[in-house]
Amino acid sequence: MCALSMNNKVDISIIVPVYNSSRFLRQTLDSIFNQTASNFELICVDDGSTDDSLEILNSYADKYSNITVLSQNNQTTGAARNAGLNIAKGEYLLFLDADDFFEATMLEEVFKQAIKTRADVTIFDGKIFDQESKIFTKPSHFLNFGFLPKKEVFNRFDMVGSIFKITNPAPWNKLFKSSFLRENGLRFSVLPNCEDMSFTYSSLALADRITFSKSRLVNYRANNIESLSGGFEKKDSYVISAVDEVYNVLVENDLTQLLLNDLILIAVHQVLHFSKIATSATQRVKLFSELTAKDWIKSELIDNRENFVMQNMNFEKEINSVFDQIAGLEWRVQRERLLQSKNFGYVAQSSATGSALVSVVFPLHNDEETVVDVVESLMNQSLKEIEIICVDDGSTDETLDRLKSIVADERISIIASETSGLSRARNIGMSKAQSDYIYFAQSDTVLDERALEILYSAVTIKDIDIAGCDVCDQNFPSLYKQLFRKNFLELEEITFEEGIEHSEHLFVYEAILSTAKIAYVGADIFVECRNSSVLDVQKPLFLDVYGYFICYLKMCSFRRIGELSTASFEHAQSYACEMLQCARDVYTLLADNQKLAIYHLDNHEKILFSELIVCHVENRKHLVSLEDRLQLALAKSQKADEKYKEVQMKFKKTKKKLMRTSSELKEIKESRIFRFSRKVSRFSKRTKI
Repeated sequence: MCALSMNNKVDISIIVPVYNSSRFLRQTLDSIFNQTASNFELICVDDGSTDDSLEILNSYADKYSNITVLSQNNQTTGAARNAGLNIAKGEYLLFLDADDFFEATMLEEVFKQAIKTRADVTIFDGKIFDQESKIFTKPSHFLNFGFLPKKEVFNRFDMVGSIFKITNPAPWNKLFKSSFLRENGLRFSVLPNCEDMSFTYSSLALADRITFSKSRLVNYRANNIESLSGGFEKKDSYVISAVDEVYNVLVENDLTQLLLNDLILIAVHQVLHFSKIATSATQRVKLFSELTAKDWIKSELIDNRENFVMQNMNFEKEINSVFDQIAGLEWRVQRERLLQSKNFGYVAQSSATGSALVSVVFPLHNDEETVVDVVESLMNQSLKEIEIICVDDGSTDETLDRLKSIVADERISIIASETSGLSRARNIGMSKAQSDYIYFAQSDTVLDERALEILYSAVTIKDIDIAGCDVCDQNFPSLYKQLFRKNFLELEEITFEEGIEHSEHLFVYEAILSTAKIAYVGADIFVECRNSSVLDVQKPLFLDVYGYFICYLKMCSFRRIGELSTASFEHAQSYACEMLQCARDVYTLLADNQKLAIYHLDNHEKILFSELIVCHVENRKHLVSLEDRLQLALAKSQKADEKYKEVQMKFKKTKKKLMRTSSELKEIKESRIFRFSRKVSRFSKRTKI
């Protein structure tokens, strides 16, 4: 072992945060104590391990005099590194991870390079060791030679546009000068993750002297879920918070004009990286929402997109990918909002709950044009013993005011809720229903005055669970054409799927397949549909496609599918496929920016959606394109065939004329006049001679 220094001062302080790392900790420590350099101190900070990591550390402390073991309650990796930083004595600092291992010459090589160049930061290369395959690979991003300058020592002024691209954001392949860190107040963030990003990039931005070693000295252990950073895909990312901390450092040191563009590119790259490894759409939504929420990113990247792309043409693909995902973000945000449990309360409450035979649940959202007509058709029913539960789903028009104007009827209850979707509005109404039977009204349909009486008579005659009308062999009846026994729905736990559109199809599907006690009445006595011209015609949204898609998936996995007869199974399968076809049909009508919402599906949903909808639609387009080209080719072929026939006819006519001319010529040749003329001609020639 060769010493790095001949005096009493410590050359390098190695700081290692440890959390439940017992499996690989001995290998890590041994690779440190087997270094060819000896003038170092090792500071290990146990971050509240629950395995025997602390015992292992203490055993090494008993064996080696240059190791210090600190112990703290579980906090963060950044907090553990800062604890080590507080007591470090070395001229240089090295922050290593407890599951990696190192080449024996690491300390010696990087220290010599740092001393030689008087560097603030010394970057060195490394290898990746895959824990599962046991294979070493040589990555390019630990030390990116493509961006390194030709000079041995450089700084931010030499690397405008690429200072953050020369290396990865991890600290474990970098040696930092202690005085440089302390003079600039650089410490690790205490974010739950990405804490090293703000530290490393801030250091690169502020360092006056940066150098590098091309030697691969650190062996980074990949696919280790036990590490402090392992299993990130299951956690929320704090990458934007970390990048924002770097931005604040740039502002404080008047470096935004020089390095802001480079920092935004790092934000773009890191957001794309973490969005790919995230396992939930919620994580991806958080990433892109935070990206667009930062004013300094928004003003440069979002509001100035064209100029930003022009300035960074080499990264155009990455930048456009971010914009695509941002464009598809709206639907997911809307869905998350729908899924959140919202408060609701009574605006008016019915006093007829005890005597009601049927509870009518009427969900509304911005239905000011139709609400009065529909409610009046309910109030005028021949079956008077009903309660009408109107649930307003956060209407922004005059729907609620118009409801209040007719609340004088004691059978009407009005519940106001924040916008949560019609599915939740129906579930709220179901939960408040006091009668034994429930009918679901809808805003574009008025009822025949005897409709509820007829349905109620049907369900009470033979102890029926569902009474409906207008059903045929090919379709399940619409929700608004059926009356349901409340106790049956509760026992079967049938409710409306919240957070999606078109959940009424799934509700009806599950209800009908869950009972054989169904009665159907005549088709023409139930409802009268309003003129659709009074209703708003809206462009299809991805929420519509997603609703049909989820209905299809839920129908295919419905718990009672295996109990159905062959005929019923085929009927159910046909209806499920109808939902899938609806999803495909609506998807073809979506605007391009709506189609980008696929980026924010959960991973398993994204795979199924791509296979069942996107690929099918694209293949269909391709098939249609081929059919169009075939038709065009056939048309050209037909035209060519007609031309050929035309030419053929002309040829035949010409041939007939030629044959006729030939015949006439032969007759002329055989005539006496022709023979006489030839004799005269020959005689004339001889006479001239």
